[in-house]
Amino acid sequence: MTQPQPTNRFNGLTDEQVLALFERIATACNLMSEMCIDAAHRSRDAASEMIFHALDTMLTSTGALADLPLGGDCVGTHADWMVGANWGKGAGKAQDLSNNEAGQQPA
Repeated sequence: MTQPQPTNRFNGLTDEQVLALFERIATACNLMSEMCIDAAHRSRDAASEMIFHALDTMLTSTGALADLPLGGDCVGTHADWMVGANWGKGAGKAQDLSNNEAGQQPA
């Protein structure tokens, strides 16, 4: 039996409105994260680079949490947020190089 839901459980917002807010947060975090990584790569000093990487870490964590109730529709799973959106597609998986001859790239 389903229990009745409080009528004001999200301060009067509907479930769809709450999901739209999560989507906006996740999307903004993803954009700002990319901007921080770009700024870190262009940084001319270690202190600034470290600040941009720290900001990226906070943004990816926040974005991943906001993306969770969306089923990963913005970027994907927590792993996708932390190591890249192609993670779920096989990127980052170890490749068998045992039959590789003289440094050739695997097919």
